[in-house]
Amino acid sequence: MSTRKLFEMGGQWIGRVAGSSLYYRFWYDARNGEVRRRSLKTADIEEAKRLLAELVTKNAGPDPRDPDAVMLVLVLTHYFENHSDKRPSGHAARRAGELVMTFLEKECSFGSEAKVGQFTKSFQTRFALWSVEKHNHTPSYIARNLSVIAAACRFATKTAIQKLPDGQLQETRLLKFMPEVCFDAKWVAEITERPEPKPRDYVPTFEDLASLLGMEASETLRRYDIIALNTWARPEAILDLSVRAQVDFVHSLVDLNPPSRKQTKKRRPIIRLTENLRGWLEYWGEDRPLSYQSQNKIDDDNDVPVRRSVSHIKAQFNRRSIKWMLIHHGLTKAQVDDLFRLARNKNTEPLRKAVAAAEKSGINRITRYTFRHFMATRVRGLAEVRVDREQRSLWLGHSKRDATSWYETHDPEYLRECARATSLILEKLGQLTDRPLVPMSVKQRRALGGLTSLENMRTTALGETSAASRR
Repeated sequence: MSTRKLFEMGGQWIGRVAGSSLYYRFWYDARNGEVRRRSLKTADIEEAKRLLAELVTKNAGPDPRDPDAVMLVLVLTHYFENHSDKRPSGHAARRAGELVMTFLEKECSFGSEAKVGQFTKSFQTRFALWSVEKHNHTPSYIARNLSVIAAACRFATKTAIQKLPDGQLQETRLLKFMPEVCFDAKWVAEITERPEPKPRDYVPTFEDLASLLGMEASETLRRYDIIALNTWARPEAILDLSVRAQVDFVHSLVDLNPPSRKQTKKRRPIIRLTENLRGWLEYWGEDRPLSYQSQNKIDDDNDVPVRRSVSHIKAQFNRRSIKWMLIHHGLTKAQVDDLFRLARNKNTEPLRKAVAAAEKSGINRITRYTFRHFMATRVRGLAEVRVDREQRSLWLGHSKRDATSWYETHDPEYLRECARATSLILEKLGQLTDRPLVPMSVKQRRALGGLTSLENMRTTALGETSAASRR
């Protein structure tokens, strides 16, 4: 037998055998630990190469990156650990993955080794129906869960660079191509025969929002309210705020995007520092007004109260919002406290029914995003100042900035109307609640200038207008 490889492909090679004019194909049999051979029945080397290529192609095993060969749990874990866990919605993404895997393992008997390709559109349909029957999930929530699976599969088709324990860099690409995953909420609503989700366009009245702000709340939540109303920012941007790194008191600017964060589709703009927020930041005197240690105790060395972590802010906000809904629905504070006491003892059904009844009566829940919608809407209706669409888009982060616009941020007129309108709205809210929404330093500066309240400002403006008309 000749040991010289004349041509090699797919782990097999062409060689000669003593005493024969024909070419043979050789391969290593790992099971028996020996080299095996078969005649290609041709003495033409080019014909032998063609035959070997046909055999290798015909007998090639499945691509290890094919969706039918890759476990779904592996794709999900890869997505969680390298992407979603780094985001505020990481826990929601993991919950979606758990639901889908539970469905495939227990309802479809695929086991924990369910492959990506097995979660076809028919099983996605069954998952949607199972979610409604088993958990009473809404079409929008089901669609959100399916979108996590789609995002994980899309992420697995990209080449990722991972650092191994020995310091070596390794390229990883789990999937060869993106499988079909349907996560359209309208489609889910149609197959589950549930109402199609409607966009949340609720904007509370001044009175409703003022009554929410006036409810009992922790100092942390009260600070969150102030920053949210002054910046119109998304919740994650508010929680990340560092005064030292992001607030420029000299030029009256707030960069909502921290230096270490890369801009994404959820763009965080540079906005003007409002008079109201400047006063509160100076009053608090802390670099991170919302970031505290998780323990609620007194620091023995510095005798400084250590407040709760920002991870509790979302839960605090939701509890306050639900309490506000129930009280507006006619329940007493004692009745609301009893419902929450039952919920803490794992009996959540009474609270859930009470909230459903309040929503059915037309009382909308105020979420953290409602603050953003409220401010963007109410600045358009102010009589004292006109805020055009361009300024609102810049403040909300809906307009992309080019190189030239960088210099515009240092223009004294940059977003001035938006900043003034924001402070005016906080004063209007402050007149409707006992809670202080305007810092004392601002009130003192207004008093020195002869303006002690919004009414004084309005009266002064009307007086100037009347005097001008008489002249």
